Amino acid sequence: MRIAFDVHGTIDTSPEVFKPMMQMFMRSGVDVVIFSGPPKDQIYKELNNLGYDEGIHYSKVYSVVDFLKVIDVEMKQDEKGHWWCDEKPWWESKGMLCEAVHVDMVIDNDFRYQLEIETHATFIHWDSRLKRRDDKWKK
Repeated sequence: MRIAFDVHGTIDTSPEVFKPMMQMFMRSGVDVVIFSGPPKDQIYKELNNLGYDEGIHYSKVYSVVDFLKVIDVEMKQDEKGHWWCDEKPWWESKGMLCEAVHVDMVIDNDFRYQLEIETHATFIHWDSRLKRRDDKWKK
């Protein structure tokens, strides 16, 4: 089994949830990969800053920007260094990646990826509000 985790809005908002989960999956023989928007070198830097380690928490990183460039989607970079393209290929990209690299499940905070992902894999929506403990529910 291969599971992909998103960085922005998912593992970066809840490292206390995802670090042990990803490590447990890796130890159990599940292949954990990263799907995120920026170029691969930026993703590696962000993962490192967040304390995620290749070989412990994940095995490989896949960049939406890098993938879209390979399949000849026109990409533009703004003055802040952010990459942009038409909406359709962007929101279809993680589904195409699932097919290309044989991912079975994606955990992501953005529903806009869901439709295309679900043609190839299971989509799990992560809402960081779910991790909060609400004192009114304590007994």
